[in-house]
Amino acid sequence: MVGESRIKLFKKEIFHGFLQVIFSAYWFYHYGILYYYYDYTDLFFYFMYPTWMLIIYLLLSFWGICIGLQVIFGKRTVRSGYFRILALFVIGLVLENIFHPLISS
Repeated sequence: MVGESRIKLFKKEIFHGFLQVIFSAYWFYHYGILYYYYDYTDLFFYFMYPTWMLIIYLLLSFWGICIGLQVIFGKRTVRSGYFRILALFVIGLVLENIFHPLISS
């Protein structure tokens, strides 16, 4: 019985860690593709993030991927992983809202 509960716990950590990695990888892909479109194509955008903000978002999302991998490998709990991913997301939203007047002008 003890082994079965450990297997369920292990599967729970893998599942939630995988969700965290997928969320952060999507975040990385989204801002990475924006960076590519801004700098390497001739597309016109009505609203553009500055390059430094895109790089901050890419670093935050890479950090989120690392947190998700730590949850998968058992170095961090599922709860602390979600709290840290949420904190990274909130930091990104705060940066976007603080610098929004600077971006649009």
